[in-house]
Amino acid sequence: MNKINFKVRTLLYFLLVSIIPFAVSWALIYKSYDKAIHQDFKNYNHMYIENQFSKIEQQLNQHEIGLKSVAQAFSFLDIQKTDLNAFLRDQNSVNLYFRNLCIIMPDNSIYTGNPGYIKPGINYTKLDSYIKAKKAQKLVWLEPYKEPLSGVKCVGMSIPLQNNDNKPSGVLVGNISMWVFENMLENAKYLPYAEVFFINPSGYIEFHSDNKYSETDNIADEKSILYPAAETILKSDEGYSEFYYFGRNWACSFSTINSNGWKVLSLIDTQKLQGTFKVMNQNTSSFIVSSGVLCILIGLAASFFLSNSITTPLTKLREGVKAIT
Repeated sequence: MNKINFKVRTLLYFLLVSIIPFAVSWALIYKSYDKAIHQDFKNYNHMYIENQFSKIEQQLNQHEIGLKSVAQAFSFLDIQKTDLNAFLRDQNSVNLYFRNLCIIMPDNSIYTGNPGYIKPGINYTKLDSYIKAKKAQKLVWLEPYKEPLSGVKCVGMSIPLQNNDNKPSGVLVGNISMWVFENMLENAKYLPYAEVFFINPSGYIEFHSDNKYSETDNIADEKSILYPAAETILKSDEGYSEFYYFGRNWACSFSTINSNGWKVLSLIDTQKLQGTFKVMNQNTSSFIVSSGVLCILIGLAASFFLSNSITTPLTKLREGVKAIT
């Protein structure tokens, strides 16, 4: 009995000084690794979304530059001798971006690359596209509206014009189909369950990728899913926020995409994000766990062998001493 107890005690000593510390250290290291790699995944997701936001901003900047170039070209024209409809039709490089271009003159005359769109009985100088550009005296973005010439919902830009005498003239308007604009926003979706919002400077939701919200919904309303982060979103040009709402944890990335302060926001359920991470990291986690278990088994076998190799001679020595005495 004492012989068995001696071997067991020796084996336990080996376990206490080697296997158990290793197992605890391995578990702590794995936990730290898992936490770090999960944070890296979240950071990568955020960086990807920010990159997509940057691409959208660059595209809109290109649209602005294109419209400004047409406005500049207009300033060199002798409008008394120029067919403005043909002039707009010739802006092929710009027309690739815009659904249509039109010029609204102060006398309510209108010119477009597609004259068939022109509708009588409309006071075009009363439209927001004309009034806002004249008031701002610079390029302005027009929030989603039904374009009066074609009746198609669009996002637009307008810019005041000057004639070749550097005197104020009409207003140039360029419209982007809302369908094209929405496809542009959809590119910000990195994961299928991500939700993309297009928010105006006042906090109203102009577009949602899953069509859950209307244009009357504001992120500052207490019932809005973005309410916990609304203040940060409205006051910052860009950022990242994690918050708790309605029993779920959420993470949102947002960025201003044009000179009017419009924002694009990507919202993700962090539980679903963790699920995606676990699936992606499953092979690595399995390898680490298997390696740890294998090391522990090898350590157990080594401990048993070493303890046995030590206790056997000592046991024989003790028995020999007892025989002599």
